[in-house]
Amino acid sequence: MLPFQNPLPVAVPDVVVSFTGRATDKKVWVSLGAALGATFSSDRAPSEEEWRDCLKERSALILLDELAFYLVHAASQGNKEDGTRAATLASIALTTLFGAVRDYKECRRSVLIIGPAMSYA
Repeated sequence: MLPFQNPLPVAVPDVVVSFTGRATDKKVWVSLGAALGATFSSDRAPSEEEWRDCLKERSALILLDELAFYLVHAASQGNKEDGTRAATLASIALTTLFGAVRDYKECRRSVLIIGPAMSYA
């Protein structure tokens, strides 16, 4: 491993939030929103603009893990229609979060770190 030629600046986020897909009793967007101080409805996914307003001019570190497990579990809830709706809402909520962090200059100080689902032998 090669060291950096110049040391990286020390970054201290205003807020650190995390979500693990093993928390199957929670909706990912509701949980992250609450940790960021926002109240999102559990009946619909937040828009990119809602995420933008939540992250605006904040230094946020957002840690996500086991999302594949979470989406599979969401799809298994209730009957087929309920499962499809749950997985779709979660997918839209995550997609709009990713889009807000990527596309809005107001979110330029936010960072997403997505961990892989772990396999245990």
